[in-house]
Amino acid sequence: MNSNDLSKYFHSILLPHHEFLQNFNSNILKENIQILFKAFVDFYKGITGFPQFKKKSDDQSVKFRKPTSISRKNLKDGKLNLTKNIKGINFRTSKRDKQFILNHSDDIQNITISKTKSGDFYASILFKTDDKIKELKESVKLITGFDLGVKNFVVGSDKSVYENLHFFKKEEKKLKRLQRELSRKQNGSKNREKARKRLAEKFEEITNKKNNYIHEITTKIVEENQFIVLENLNVAGMIRNHKLAKSIQEMNFGEFRKQIEYKAKLYNRTVLFIDRWFPSSKRCSCCGKKNKDLKLSDRMFICPHCGKIIDRDLNAAINILLEGIRIILGMWYPDVKFVDYPTMDEKIGVITDVLKSSDKLKQKELEEIVDLLSTFI
Repeated sequence: MNSNDLSKYFHSILLPHHEFLQNFNSNILKENIQILFKAFVDFYKGITGFPQFKKKSDDQSVKFRKPTSISRKNLKDGKLNLTKNIKGINFRTSKRDKQFILNHSDDIQNITISKTKSGDFYASILFKTDDKIKELKESVKLITGFDLGVKNFVVGSDKSVYENLHFFKKEEKKLKRLQRELSRKQNGSKNREKARKRLAEKFEEITNKKNNYIHEITTKIVEENQFIVLENLNVAGMIRNHKLAKSIQEMNFGEFRKQIEYKAKLYNRTVLFIDRWFPSSKRCSCCGKKNKDLKLSDRMFICPHCGKIIDRDLNAAINILLEGIRIILGMWYPDVKFVDYPTMDEKIGVITDVLKSSDKLKQKELEEIVDLLSTFI
């Protein structure tokens, strides 16, 4: 059954026999039919399980597409309008965002209303506009590599470190207590509903703290770097390690990557992903030799060949940076090849010779690359 067949079945079979469906806006019903169709497609592809009805106590959302959300006259009075019958809704946002909504009210594509488990409501408004939300900063670095880890959340090749603050770990005792209180309440009682909301509010509080921290990190990284180099991590495979699964899920590497990617588009930055099998942790950033005996518990990288001693995460970040530079040069100069294991001096020499013979980069950018690499010798 394709999407058209599903839509015909809905309107010819389900709609006449269920009066409550006839009270909804037709565009909202069309949107949910498409959501249902995608859920079945994902099921048959093996991506998700069989589509299930959502519980009323779980997260809920409904999307109002254009031209459903056409009545926007009351936006000037601080009101949000969804349909002809659902309008005049008070909402709160920052002065900057409110002004942006007023200036681009004709560019609204859709409005999604979400309800959290604790009963809070949020509105996400999608615009289609060519306006530049963020201007490029002059003091931007050229390129930086970043390594994601468990002990330290993010470590940059410029020696910047963002710690893992363990938001869930700090609140673990409170969460267990709230979960015990919920389990003792009788199903269907008002006290159980109150206990469920208290638990949901605590989870949302922790999640909001974590997401705010990730936003701070990603915004700073994107503002300060023109090229951002990251590993293409296999998070699903990493979670299979039961010793690391809890810590990996706690920091949410997937959310970090998503924020980096969409913010890079806003700021006109470039994000490079190196191969997940690239040995960033086990390779020496100085001589290029591998330390095959390196264990996960070893926090310092000691090269058995050149004797280089460096922090494990910083060493990985520098290797990610160098691999990113190799990818960039490979795109610009496909005929240029590096030797298998060059020293840092050789790497800088090759890059300098290649860039000096080209007009694609300005001399200032060349100096920034060489100076950036020279700090790690």
